[in-house]
Amino acid sequence: MNNGHGLGCQGLRVSTGCGRVQDITGGHVCMNSTAVSLEDLGSISLDDVLFGEASFDDLLIYLRPDDECVPLEEISVEVIDDGESRQVRVKTECLLTDRPIPSYEVVAKSERGLRLPAKHLKWAYDVLSKDWRNLVPFDITNLTVFGLAKKAVEAENAEEINFMLAASRYALEWGEWNSEEFQQRLNCGVLDAEYCRAGTCRRQLYKHKIALDKVNEAIEDILQCWPMSKFFAGSLSTRMRTWWKRRGQFFVSSQEHDLFDWELDGLLLNKAGSLGVPLREVPKAIRREQRRRKAIQLRGEVVGDTIPPFLVGRRGHKFQIATADEAELRVSPPCLVWAYDVNFHGWWNTVTKDIDPIGLSVFGLAKAVERIWNQVFTLSASCYSCTETGISHRDGKGCERCESPWDQVEFWEWLRSRHLCGKRNMNIFNSRDTYRDHVTYRDHVTYRDHVDEIANSVGFALPTHRNSKRYNLSPWECDPTVFRCSSRAMEKRMAYWWNQRVKEVKLDPNGLDRWEFERVLLHRLTEQSRVSGAQYSLYPTMPGPFTSAATSRKRKKKPTT
Repeated sequence: MNNGHGLGCQGLRVSTGCGRVQDITGGHVCMNSTAVSLEDLGSISLDDVLFGEASFDDLLIYLRPDDECVPLEEISVEVIDDGESRQVRVKTECLLTDRPIPSYEVVAKSERGLRLPAKHLKWAYDVLSKDWRNLVPFDITNLTVFGLAKKAVEAENAEEINFMLAASRYALEWGEWNSEEFQQRLNCGVLDAEYCRAGTCRRQLYKHKIALDKVNEAIEDILQCWPMSKFFAGSLSTRMRTWWKRRGQFFVSSQEHDLFDWELDGLLLNKAGSLGVPLREVPKAIRREQRRRKAIQLRGEVVGDTIPPFLVGRRGHKFQIATADEAELRVSPPCLVWAYDVNFHGWWNTVTKDIDPIGLSVFGLAKAVERIWNQVFTLSASCYSCTETGISHRDGKGCERCESPWDQVEFWEWLRSRHLCGKRNMNIFNSRDTYRDHVTYRDHVTYRDHVDEIANSVGFALPTHRNSKRYNLSPWECDPTVFRCSSRAMEKRMAYWWNQRVKEVKLDPNGLDRWEFERVLLHRLTEQSRVSGAQYSLYPTMPGPFTSAATSRKRKKKPTT
């Protein structure tokens, strides 16, 4: 049979398992048993501070053999246009490993008399042959191509949403097929084609097009901002129209070979299907892929998933990401990032009195505060929430700050990308420290250098696309006691103070926006609390942690009544 497909009396079974070649060297990371002293911090790099004598080359050479969730696929597109016909060929290069595709049947004996719409058969064949099971909104266990197509027709008649069927590649004008007609198309290679031919889809005039060199960026942008709530609703076509209206203008180009909107639909399905995760987890998988790719690009090698037994904090103390008993824990990303900052910087006084943070791992501390989230003052800072830059996510549309809980591997991926793979390594957290670059030493540190490094040392990555106004305000000149107001959340206290204060100062292109200001202020307050030993308090009527020794002497004692 052509293409290796055939229709026997008992039905056709197609084996499409992909071979898997992987050479992985096992190993472990050793920690220096001697903690780094505070006096040495001024003369060592971030490599030594974090991992003792273990270098990045020791840590980042291992691959996790069972990690198939993040394929790190780059989509390479080739457009062939001879004036009469147009083809878009897709080549997928996998940097890690191929997911094996289960075998499947095309038609069972009892289904040989069925005639089904061509678009449903094409869709069902794509789902099974490409293993896009994760994109299907219902159970497809043990279904054949014809059985799956029949179930899709029934779901459509019941007005159930199947977002894939609205894609341009399934707008076929070929009527209905029986098993013999399906076999003919299969033998001709029509169903196996990795491109769309002009004329096979029912399309209106091409309204949008995108530059070929921006295809991957556009696809990741679509999938990252795609609402994937638990109660997913909406078709691919309606959501793509919304994306073209809101975001499409950032990816247009006047190149000779552009990609039309209907062609982008097919590439989008390829990408979403290749991730192998449910629809609501697609944005999270894309972000994991981006973090891994960033680590590879910055380090020049495939980054491993071996987690070191200990990390070394800024003050020379050792701490763990997770203990053996916490190996199966999953914790919300904001709590994990906050717990890492507390452990790394030694900000123990930011933790509520009910929890003793000394000796707790990142996961242990994060799990403890997850139950009392609203009682942890610094955890309410904008750098730990998805509201930074004033955008509040609704209807399942999220970011890495509000996605589903992380396990150890996901947190390690984030930590490497956020703090361990950058080209800049600065040990600068107060005016007494000096700027340390990964390669060279700077003789002079500018105000902007100081702000940037502090702002990038806490919380999630500062959003790059923000249009915030900058003002001539200094976090070091701000009286910390002004934040003792009626609102308990730091984010709300900061918003109230900022909105009042900016009315009195001028705009300054070299100044700070609100998000930078809040991050630097958070760092200043927590450092003051660490040095003074003051315990954080939520309640404005109680002695607050924001009053340093200097400001305490300036304040006048109120007379008692």
